Amino acid sequence: MNAWRESCIGDEIEFAYGKSLPAHARENGPFGVFGSNGCVGHHSEQLISGPGIIVGRKGSVGRIAYSEEGFWPIDTTYYVVNKNDHDWRFLYHLLSSIGLDGLNSHSAVPGLNRENAYSIPVRMPTKSEQRQIALVLDIIENSITIEEAAIEKTTALRRATMRELFTRGLRGETQKETEIGPMPESWEAKSIAALTNVVYRYPSYYKIDYVGSGVPEVRGELLRDTGEIESDLSQFRFIDTETASRFPKVRLETGDIVMSVRGTMGKIGIARDIHIGAVITANLIRLAPDRQKISPEFFKFVLTSERFSRALDM
Repeated sequence: MNAWRESCIGDEIEFAYGKSLPAHARENGPFGVFGSNGCVGHHSEQLISGPGIIVGRKGSVGRIAYSEEGFWPIDTTYYVVNKNDHDWRFLYHLLSSIGLDGLNSHSAVPGLNRENAYSIPVRMPTKSEQRQIALVLDIIENSITIEEAAIEKTTALRRATMRELFTRGLRGETQKETEIGPMPESWEAKSIAALTNVVYRYPSYYKIDYVGSGVPEVRGELLRDTGEIESDLSQFRFIDTETASRFPKVRLETGDIVMSVRGTMGKIGIARDIHIGAVITANLIRLAPDRQKISPEFFKFVLTSERFSRALDM
């Protein structure tokens, strides 16, 4: 393998200013118009020939976009001038990996400071090796895109299935209208309070000191979009057992539901065996379902349903 050479960003590329192109001045055409958030429209003329790279200068600072064809970068962006004939896809992946989004200037209007970016050290392979590296990274990026599209379709199917089951059930019963919408004739509308043994929130005024090990604490960031709670305990903070013992109503049991009541309102997670005895933060609430009235798994799906989300927004 050929030796890589030490360099810095400013020796390999230049960040040049984009040019203003208001929406009212754009004429529909084949060339992408790029702002700091990526492609924001199209125009009949190009400002820069492709391929090329666009870097967010204002707004989404350091965000990287790529255009294979000619494009128009507006004045909230930089476009990349390739000073040493590098492989464009290699440059795209390189710039995506060096933390440009963390280079906000400290002026009144934050933006990407070119001089700070130029000073970032990099190691540059030969152009032939650049192409090979870019090819591998492109394959990975395409795989991620395909996986994300599959997840999106699966999520949509899940929502549609839940909507059908929660309004029609499994037996094709005659439906009745209720205060929460149509449901099978044999079903009952119940409040959360009627279906739970415990509805409790951690006292927000209580000061918590964290320790290296002890009782794990569930916080909002550990609630997953799947309705689960993170199971990797290395991601948790811990409080001592004495402090945890003062608040028995926030100690989780298997099947309990944890719901966010601040920030991402209504986001939920179900406690599994690994979470037994864990506590919750003041931004969450513990719902302990009455298993004589409702299955914890069914309760979880009810609380992640579109109908329940709409009710929270009312």
